[in-house]
Amino acid sequence: MGRVDNDEDYVSIVWIIAATALLTSALTLGGAILVFRYLMRVHLGRLRKMLDEELTEIADTIEDRVRKGVDEGAREVLPEFRVEVREGFKEAMVSTVSGDVLTQTTQNVAKKGSQMLRAILFGDEGK
Repeated sequence: MGRVDNDEDYVSIVWIIAATALLTSALTLGGAILVFRYLMRVHLGRLRKMLDEELTEIADTIEDRVRKGVDEGAREVLPEFRVEVREGFKEAMVSTVSGDVLTQTTQNVAKKGSQMLRAILFGDEGK
């Protein structure tokens, strides 16, 4: 290179150096951004698949645990529930067989029938 004789040449050289530095920095940054986006797209796809698999596995585990808890709870409560239902059914059958329900129904029908007959014959409302 030759010698620089005046100040204008120094300013021109400084501007050329600054512009070159700025341009190379911008190109480097642009290239880095493009590489970053490409790598993120590739790795995010893999990461998304891995996360989906993990979430599916966690959901299955939770579902199994809940199912086991419900089954265990049902096993604990179901025998008592069966006993309660059986006892209630027995009580209903005994009261039906012993005639409590039948007796009450017969008495109600007889009472209503006599009231109606009295009303028809005597014009009395059953007072």
